[in-house]
Amino acid sequence: MLKRILELVAPPPDFDEELREACYEGNITRVLNALKNGGNAESGGETGNSPFIVSAYCDHVEVVTLLLKEGVNMFHA
Repeated sequence: MLKRILELVAPPPDFDEELREACYEGNITRVLNALKNGGNAESGGETGNSPFIVSAYCDHVEVVTLLLKEGVNMFHA
């Protein structure tokens, strides 16, 4: 019962932010997990920078390649 109560009052996970953080770190496993759970690869978040832009800026080529294979629009602001 306590678990159900916590599910009702806890904020839902923000997979867009999770995805952006994973892209910043270059963590492929976290990127894939966030995408699987509904993270939006074109979301700008608070800074306006999409996960694609973040990973490109941080020179995480593997993450950039993965996002392109997933169909991200690299020109999305």
